[in-house]
Amino acid sequence: MMVVPRCASWLVWLLLLPTAVARADPPSSSPPSLPNVDPEAEARALYEVGDRHFELGEYDQAIEYFRRAYERSARPGLMFNMAQAYRLTHDCAHALPLYRDYLRLEPEASNRAKIEEYIAAMAQCPAPPPPPSPSPAATSIQPGYSGHSERAKRIAGFGMLLGGLGLSAPAIFFSVQAQRSSSEISRLFHSGGPWDAHAESVDQQGRNAVIGEAVLYSLASAAVLGGTLLCILGRPQARSQRLTFSPRTDGGLLTFRGEF
Repeated sequence: MMVVPRCASWLVWLLLLPTAVARADPPSSSPPSLPNVDPEAEARALYEVGDRHFELGEYDQAIEYFRRAYERSARPGLMFNMAQAYRLTHDCAHALPLYRDYLRLEPEASNRAKIEEYIAAMAQCPAPPPPPSPSPAATSIQPGYSGHSERAKRIAGFGMLLGGLGLSAPAIFFSVQAQRSSSEISRLFHSGGPWDAHAESVDQQGRNAVIGEAVLYSLASAAVLGGTLLCILGRPQARSQRLTFSPRTDGGLLTFRGEF
């Protein structure tokens, strides 16, 4: 496609502002009516806004204002301005018909040779690619994903299992200590010994051991349960499975393929 440098001088406004003739309305007994908005003046204002957007390289906004001005004045020069903005956004599909319509309405345009160059360049624009059509792939059953998340779940699960086993060791220690304290208190009770400071200390140690045993066994159980659940969720699954049928001279071949 031939690239043509932008030139603001090609933005034309052909005889948009008619000559205003001042006249005095004759006196009337009816109340004065509100003046109507002049379409040509409104179109001129819209064109000027679009021209500023064009100079700033804001071609989409310029096209919108040029179009609104054309709706009010139908000046062919505005079609050329829209075509210029579309060309600079590489929108050949919209620029080409506007260039042609402008030359159809203005066959004696002074810039006809340059516009014909634009039309030739626009005609060589490649057509937009068609949307991709879905390929006839084999039937997919339970598509899988990357195994990174599954591996992370397994690692976390094994870590929690190890943590649960680690908590079981001190829990067993507290359980043994609680049994020893209970046995010593039972011997003291059956022998009729005095309940002194030593007996009170042994009893308190036994109570603390029971509390520690219960807390640690609860944490260990939760860790083992959570780790087991993560290991189950992170187990390897089939990433893709396909069922295909291939005809053969002696019948057919049914193939099931999957990655694990």
